[in-house]
Amino acid sequence: MAKARIVVSNDLLSPESIKSAANRELKLMMICCEENAPYGPATDTANLFLQLICMAYERFCSLPNGDGTKQMKLRSVNITVYHAQDQDYPSSEQEWDSFDGVIIPGSLSSAYDTHLPWIRRLHTVIREEIHEHRRKALAVCFGHQSFAHAFGEASNDVGGCENAPKNLHRNGEAIKCPTGKKAGRKPFKFSSVGECLLNYPFAIGASTSSKVPRTCAEMLYTHGDMVGTLPTVGLSLGGNCEVPIQSAAYFASLDCALKFRQYADSLHLGSSSASHLPSTHFLNSDDTKSLPYAITFQAHPEFVSSDGFHVNFLNILQTMEKLHHIDNDTSKQASEDARRNFDRVLTDSLDVLVSVGVVLGWFSLC
Repeated sequence: MAKARIVVSNDLLSPESIKSAANRELKLMMICCEENAPYGPATDTANLFLQLICMAYERFCSLPNGDGTKQMKLRSVNITVYHAQDQDYPSSEQEWDSFDGVIIPGSLSSAYDTHLPWIRRLHTVIREEIHEHRRKALAVCFGHQSFAHAFGEASNDVGGCENAPKNLHRNGEAIKCPTGKKAGRKPFKFSSVGECLLNYPFAIGASTSSKVPRTCAEMLYTHGDMVGTLPTVGLSLGGNCEVPIQSAAYFASLDCALKFRQYADSLHLGSSSASHLPSTHFLNSDDTKSLPYAITFQAHPEFVSSDGFHVNFLNILQTMEKLHHIDNDTSKQASEDARRNFDRVLTDSLDVLVSVGVVLGWFSLC
């Protein structure tokens, strides 16, 4: 028997404001990849992302309109849940098109476990539905790894065949972390592309702590796998010495990816003015197709929500300890450090998600 469709939602405006025709609804779908605790079940995961997106949107609305644009108010945010492990997806293009974007969250499974039919199907959906139609997407942890591995899996299917499709995007791969499982607060340094795409608050003059763009972010992590290599349509947004690809942006084509990287490399953002950042340059032009359609993170930004931190993050640390993935000292240190530095992690995570919301068009400028 099919599962009842889960929909979680939150009204962001008062009933009087909701009547305004200018206000719109942000409709997202989530492809749930884990039905079990401590990361699942699906309803809990959807609520974490609902809380995160609403928190990021509130942050977005609090920013000054330094670029001269008006921030359109969202009436509400809705997330409809589909179930990857049941191979449950929209049944028509019309159903896919009814959503403003897709969320692919974490899982206790590994993206390279392609002997599992549901993971193979997910990778096909990423390539043939999300990528081919440039559906706006946010993916974290397992989702981040699956995005990369989906394209590598496609190239492995054809091997060295001379008749392979010309638009095939090779070399994406998810692997086990060579230096062991990770847990807790971790920094990642932005690449030039990351500085472009993840600096929206600075781009409109909202930075209060620095006169230069943000060059790194601290977020919360719990993982044993990572992206080893990206496909040609993916660009790294940054990383650290243990996990070099902590975040990635995916483009419609290799040409689009190369064009954006060249643009980012030319900016030298440390000395650039805010008005030159693509968050304002591209979004106020007709060339938004040059922007990525998907942003992925190894981190769990949803862990900065109240439930995400106090329930999921802390319970996952305990589970990792029980499974001997990390020792007691590591678990305790990760928990205490995250509590002590939570304000920094919260600020970084929300600023990054504000940038994602703008780049993907979920937080509209008009």
